[in-house]
Amino acid sequence: MKNKIVLNLFIIIFMMIISSMLYAQNLVEIDNQWNIAVYPTFSPNTTSYSIRIGEDTTLNNIVYNKVYYSSDSLNTSWQFYNSYLREDLTKKVFLKEGSSEDILIYDFSLEVNDTFLVEDVCTLIVHEVDSVMLNNGEVRKRLKLGIKEIPDWGEEYWIDGIGSNFGLISHFGFCYSDYSDALLCFYSNSELLYPETPPSCFITPVREIKPSNFKVSPNPFFDVLNVESEEFDIEYYIIYDITGRIINEGMFGNLNYRINLQQIKTGFYILVLRDMQGKLYSQKLIKK
Repeated sequence: MKNKIVLNLFIIIFMMIISSMLYAQNLVEIDNQWNIAVYPTFSPNTTSYSIRIGEDTTLNNIVYNKVYYSSDSLNTSWQFYNSYLREDLTKKVFLKEGSSEDILIYDFSLEVNDTFLVEDVCTLIVHEVDSVMLNNGEVRKRLKLGIKEIPDWGEEYWIDGIGSNFGLISHFGFCYSDYSDALLCFYSNSELLYPETPPSCFITPVREIKPSNFKVSPNPFFDVLNVESEEFDIEYYIIYDITGRIINEGMFGNLNYRINLQQIKTGFYILVLRDMQGKLYSQKLIKK
């Protein structure tokens, strides 16, 4: 009888430890860092960028953390583009860009068959819930999601405290394009926590690769975006924000294209181009 009581007590303590480990760390914690690969769109080059959670700040009586970006492998230079993140006690993560209203980009409290609406774009549905163990032994909840309206589209994975396998912030591109961003490595206080043995945590361009037939400039931009192509006739463009909402669209009429984007807010966007043959090309943009 005594042995049974001891065993039950051990099981209870073990489950309490596992439960505490499951939510041991929030996604929005100072010095959390994500290294993300951008796979080829206009260019055959694969590149990388890093995102880091910075100090907190109060906006409209709500506490957020600043988000910093770096494009060099040593992370010697970090840039702030008026992006902020916050996480509440229910495991929801919100993004705010500039003076715009914040938007919900994750809800880690979801369970199987729960849905997550990406405004005006698609509805994600949770197919499976399991867990993964990080390199420090922490156990994190993992959600496998698909697009409810298009069951055969593919899967996206969310890991509690880390984010999506398609990067951290702009992962909603999964809803409407052949998405090109992918999480390489996640760090907390400079410690690699995920994955266990990554083949690379940062990818730099190969200089010898032939330049792309497209040129999008300047990027980052202020008011006007120029698109140039020597070989392809681009007839149509769409610009999405990171939640997948259409911000601007229009037709082109010649080989040198100018898009006036003075009216859009500072932040991150995705440009999608369609040529005369119906092929699509995409490029991430930064509006200063």
